[in-house]
Amino acid sequence: MRSMPAAGLACAVLLMAPAVTAAGSAPAPKPEPEPAMVSDTCSVCHGEQGIADRRAFPDLAGQIKSYLVTELQSFRGHTRGEPMARAYMWSVAGPLSDKTMNAVADYFAAQAPPKGASGENAGEIAAGRTIFAQGISSENVPPCGACHGPSAAGTETAPRLAGQHREYLLAQLEAFRSNARDNAIMHGNVEHMTDAQMRQITAYLAAL
Repeated sequence: MRSMPAAGLACAVLLMAPAVTAAGSAPAPKPEPEPAMVSDTCSVCHGEQGIADRRAFPDLAGQIKSYLVTELQSFRGHTRGEPMARAYMWSVAGPLSDKTMNAVADYFAAQAPPKGASGENAGEIAAGRTIFAQGISSENVPPCGACHGPSAAGTETAPRLAGQHREYLLAQLEAFRSNARDNAIMHGNVEHMTDAQMRQITAYLAAL
């Protein structure tokens, strides 16, 4: 999930926070925000249909529902802890129930997925295609397609990567490699990747 600006976060917190009476006692709990309201909050960073204008934030359109739910739960439970997650998504996801998370995930998963970016370096794309399909066995780099599917469209256990912003993908690979984003499987997959190889694989994925 992509982080939201401080102004958008403040609005989200105000929308979700219970009011307090003049006497200082909290009123009866209000109904949880409708999924549409939460989607509007998400759209500040991720776009109304899940296509983000800023490349530092991930597109959510067409993403695997189970992945979206898992990540929202990780933000809520503070188990996904890279700096941007801590700064923004912990607070955004904190008030959400499982029901609302499922509704939000349903909404974004149903949107048309992003189209691949054009104009990237053809040499990097070709090298990235090889890494994705075959890996680099001599350097202990496994093929990404083994988990994310042959076209990078994702599976029930791995997210969609095709068409995702290159800058976001590169930041996540670096976070996995450094363990800033704690995921043992992904750390093992990318810990031997060089910076150049990360640029190649992300160029390929962004172009799909």
